[in-house]
Parts: sequence; structure tokens; C-alpha cells
Amino acid sequence: MCISNEAEYAVRIMQGLAYRWLLLGPSPTTRTLAARYGIPPRVASRVVALLRDERLISTARGAYGGIALECDPREVSVGDVLEAVRRPVRLRPCSWPASQCPKSDSCDLRELWIDAQEAVDGVLYLTRISDLAETEAAETKWSVYW
Repeated sequence: MCISNEAEYAVRIMQGLAYRWLLLGPSPTTRTLAARYGIPPRVASRVVALLRDERLISTARGAYGGIALECDPREVSVGDVLEAVRRPVRLRPCSWPASQCPKSDSCDLRELWIDAQEAVDGVLYLTRISDLAETEAAETKWSVYW
């Protein structure tokens, strides 16, 4: 199991927007977020479109345009963001709620995978985007300027 680059970029973009939200700073552009977090611009545009389609963010063009959160980052988890970009973290198919595995009734490893999935989900769904932004803010000493 590996979290895709696109999924990580979605979390980074939401983190950056939450950081700006905490500081009441101006709305950043896709270009500034991509540069800040080392995201290829074309991929950043695609991720922003996915997040916009899921109504987690809004975008505006023009001189005063940019990207803004459409949600309270204290209410959005990392797991929510991964689902929004269609990249939920699943360790094994048998750990999914409606397993299609023909061995699921007799598999001696199924409980292990379910327990591991619950542990991963616990971290991803308990970590809020605002938590990531607060960590970034503490490390950058609350700088508004990128």
C-alpha cells in the first residue's frame, strides 16, 4: 500500500489553504501552492479541480482570484481529503467493509488486515486539516508570506 503522489498533493493543498485560513491571509493561487509544496503545476491544477468538484474548495479567476476553503478545516480530516480525490487508503481488499473475497469466511489473516485498516483509518480520520496547518504555522513562525 502506498499513498499516491496525487493524494499527498491534495492533502498538502488543503493544508496550505487551512494555513492561510488560520492567518486570515489572502487566497493563494494554484501556482503559489504548487511552488510552496513542490507540486508539479499541471498536477496541482488537476487536484484543485477534484477538490473543487467535491466542494471542499472554491476557485476564482482574476486579479483578486485564488483558492479558498469552502469548509471549516477543523471539521475535515485527512481521510476525507483522500476520499475526495478518490484515493482512500485500503491495505487489502478483505479489509473493506463489503469484502468480495471468496476466502473471507475462512481466512486466518482477515482479522489482522481488518485491525490494521482500523488503525490506519483512526489516524487518517482523526487528523484534521487544521492540525496540519497548525503544525506548519508553528514550524514557520506564522509567516503569511510564502
